[in-house]
Amino acid sequence: MYMVFFRHNKDRVIHTSGGNYLAYSKERKCHLIDISLGRDTEHPIAGHSGSIKCVNIQEDEGFVLTGSFDTSVR
Repeated sequence: MYMVFFRHNKDRVIHTSGGNYLAYSKERKCHLIDISLGRDTEHPIAGHSGSIKCVNIQEDEGFVLTGSFDTSVR
């Protein structure tokens, strides 16, 4: 369902831990999709000044890591 959306933008990254959420990057923000509802959560995670190049969701531990071209990890 979401893979068609991501296929057309090589700068977008996506990750899921197999749990209830899927994380993806868009416009220097990390967005979360609640898979059971099939829609984005209300507030994306911001903080990078460059494009996000990697995202890793650790749902069991309760955090999301993002790495950016601005050389920061959030």
